[in-house]
Amino acid sequence: MTNVPTHPQWCDRQECTVTPDRPPGAHCSRPVLLRPEDREAMYLRVALHQADRPHGLPVVVCVEGYDEDRAKDPNPLALLALSTRQATITAHLLRRLVQRARS
Repeated sequence: MTNVPTHPQWCDRQECTVTPDRPPGAHCSRPVLLRPEDREAMYLRVALHQADRPHGLPVVVCVEGYDEDRAKDPNPLALLALSTRQATITAHLLRRLVQRARS
């Protein structure tokens, strides 16, 4: 019998490291890449991650910051791992701050 892993609906098989040969990997969504414009300082990469072992670990939103295109330097300058609760609250706070900055 083959040990075929199950994947969350959001898991992108090209990004995922959970395989029958390596079950303790991490489920990963397809990343969203934000390139800097004007005088913005960083490239950002945002994705969902969930370790497969031990079972029951929460999904986290990972935000990675790069000073160059990730293809040139794959090492992030900064990594922020947020629980879904933290990400929800942070998104709300960021929207409020942006509204204040624009008024």
